[in-house]
Parts: sequence; structure tokens; C-alpha cells
Amino acid sequence: MTIAIGKAGLMLGLFCFQPTRAEHPVLDENARRSGMIQQSKQRMTADNQFLKLQTKSLARGRMTSEMDSIIQQRAENTARLRGLRLAKEAQDQAMALALPPLKAKRAKVSKISA
Repeated sequence: MTIAIGKAGLMLGLFCFQPTRAEHPVLDENARRSGMIQQSKQRMTADNQFLKLQTKSLARGRMTSEMDSIIQQRAENTARLRGLRLAKEAQDQAMALALPPLKAKRAKVSKISA
């Protein structure tokens, strides 16, 4: 009986036993690689889409937080300025009530003799 091992499979005498497609190491590796490449491309595409979405979301969140801080600063500044204005108006009103009214002086009219 002759035993020969070749690319086609294991040969015993007249019979040739070829491994099935799932058991064939070269075909199985090629199929696995093409499947992995396909999965890898899909994975990379999905990762890229996710990163773009995540970047947009983070940028939107950053802009929203910046806008919120600007709005808060504006509100604080407006409240501070309003308080200062009201205090000045109250001080002016108190000063006006504390001082007696000033009598208006009449302007002297000079007589010009011609």
C-alpha cells in the first residue's frame, strides 16, 4: 500500500481522502481571512461612524456648556448692575429729600443806556 501526502489530501492506495471545505486548512484560512477582512471593514466603518457621532455629541455638549456659562455670567452681571443702579437711584433720591430746595436766582438784567 502506498501512502502519499500531497496538496490534494491523503492518498492511501487507490483511494483519495480529501478533507471537506471546513476541514481544509488552506481554504479554511482563506475563508477565515476574507471573513475577518469583511468583519474588519465593517468594524472599522462602524467605529468611524461611532467616533463621528461621538465627536459631534461632545462638541454639541461643549458648546451647550459654554453657552450655559455665558448665560449665567450675563445674568450675574445684569443682577449686579441692576443692584448698583437701584442703590444709586435710592442714594440720589435720599440726597434730594435731605437738601432743601434751591431758590432760583434771577439773572440780573443790565440796563444799557443808549
